[in-house]
Amino acid sequence: MTRIAELPAQSGSPEQGEHVACGKENSRYVLLAACLMLLGLAIRSIYVLVAQVDFPIRGDSNEYVLYAWNWVHRGIYSMALPTDTSIEPSGFRAPGYPWLIAAAMRWAGHSDLPFRQLPNGLWTIGYVSDAWMRCVMFMQVLMGAASVGLSMAVARFWLRPGFSLLVGALVALWPQSVTFTGALLSETLFSFTLLLAFWMFLYAKRHASNVWMSASGFMFGIAYLVNPVVGLFPLLCAFGMFWRRASRNLGIALAVSALLAPIGWSVARHADPTGMGATQRAEIAFVVGSWPDYYSAYAWRFKEPSAAWIVAQESREQDAFMRDRAAGLAMIRARFAEDPAAYVQWYLLRKPFLYWDWALRIGASDIAFPETRHSPYDVYASFRAMRSVFERLNPVFFWFALAGVLWTVAGSLRSARSSVTTLPVLPAALLIYVTVLHSVLQAEPRYSLAFRPFEFLMFAWVLQYVLTFLGYRMARGRQMA
Repeated sequence: MTRIAELPAQSGSPEQGEHVACGKENSRYVLLAACLMLLGLAIRSIYVLVAQVDFPIRGDSNEYVLYAWNWVHRGIYSMALPTDTSIEPSGFRAPGYPWLIAAAMRWAGHSDLPFRQLPNGLWTIGYVSDAWMRCVMFMQVLMGAASVGLSMAVARFWLRPGFSLLVGALVALWPQSVTFTGALLSETLFSFTLLLAFWMFLYAKRHASNVWMSASGFMFGIAYLVNPVVGLFPLLCAFGMFWRRASRNLGIALAVSALLAPIGWSVARHADPTGMGATQRAEIAFVVGSWPDYYSAYAWRFKEPSAAWIVAQESREQDAFMRDRAAGLAMIRARFAEDPAAYVQWYLLRKPFLYWDWALRIGASDIAFPETRHSPYDVYASFRAMRSVFERLNPVFFWFALAGVLWTVAGSLRSARSSVTTLPVLPAALLIYVTVLHSVLQAEPRYSLAFRPFEFLMFAWVLQYVLTFLGYRMARGRQMA
C-alpha cells in the first residue's frame, strides 16, 4: 500500500518554497481571495442591516457595555450602572472588547444608556439604533471580512491556492461568524486578533525575524486581553521552539512579548477591591462545566422545577467553590461519585464534541445569541440554504479536523526533535489546547467560534491530501494500464 509520505511533494508545504505562483495564476488567486473578502463583507453587512434585535444588550454584553461606559464617562474600569453613585473598580473581565466599545462611544460622540423593561419584567439598557452600537457592529463587519483574508493567508503556509480559498470561503459564509458581527460579544474581535497573531508568527518563523516574532507575541497578548483563554498558548509555542531545536532567540522574543500585555493588565487591576479576574472566571466556568445538563436547565429554569433545581444546585456549588476550593471540590466529587461512568463519558466524549457542535446552547437560536427578528437566515432562501448546508456539514468538518490533528500528532512524534516539519503543527496544537481547556471548563459552541478558521484549515489540509492521494493512485493505475 502506498503511504502518504511517499506521495509527490506538496506545493503547500512551508519548507518547500514561498508558495507564490507566477504571473496569471498568482493574479487569479489574489483576485479570488479579494472576492471572498468582499463576499464576507457583503454577507455581514446584509445581516447587520436587515436583522432586527430589540434587546441587544443582554447577558455578557451588559458587562462589556458597562465597562466601556464607565471608562468613557467616569475614567474608571467598572461594571457600575450609570445610576450608581458608589463606583468601585472591577477587573472581572479583561479590557480588550470594552476598549473597542469605548472607542466607538467616543467616535460616535455620545453613549447614553437608557433603561428599558424586558418582556419578562427584567430591565435592560440601550437601543440598537444608538450610534455607538452601530459603530461597534460595523467595525465587527470589517474585522470579519479581514478575518477571511487572514484565514487564507495563514492557510497558504500549508495549503495549495485552491484549498486556501476553500478555507476563506468557509470563514466568509459560516453562519455563526456572520450573526456574531451583529452581537455585542467579543468573538469577532478575538478571532481577528488570534488570526493576525498566527500570521505574524508564521511569517516570523519563515523569515527568522525577531521583530515579527515580537509583534506576534504582542498580538497574542492583545488576544489575551480580549479572551484570557489563549494566555498559555504562546508560551507553549515558545517552549516547543526550544524543544524542537528551533531558533531559541525567536522563542525568547515570543515569550517575552506575549507576557507584556498580561503582566500590564495584572498590575493595572490591583486596584480591584474584589480581586475577581481571569482565575475566578475560570473557577466559575469549571463548576458550570461540571453539570452536563446545565445549559438546558438554564434555558428552562423559569418553567421547569427540575431545571430550576439544577441551576440552584450549581449556584450553591459555585458559591462554595469561590469561598473555599476544597469544600467546593468535595461537593463536586460527591456528585461525581453518584454516577462515575456518566461523568467520565461527559468529560472525555460528550464535552469535546459539544464544544464543536453546531447549535448554541445559551442563545436565542442555534446561530444567534440575542433574540432576532427578520434575520436573513429566516427570510432569504439563499441564507436559509447556507444555514441548512453548514449544519449538515458540521460533523464532517469535525471528523476531518480530528483526523488531521491525530495525523499531525503522530507525524510530530516520529520527528520529535526535528526543527523541520511540513505538518500543520501549530493549528493542530491550538485545536488540542482549546478543546482540552474547554472540556475541563465550559464546552459551549459559542466559545469555539473564534477557532473555527483553524478547524477549517485542518479540514482542508486533510481533504487536500486525500484528493492528492486519490489522484496519485489514479495516475499510477493509468500508467500501469
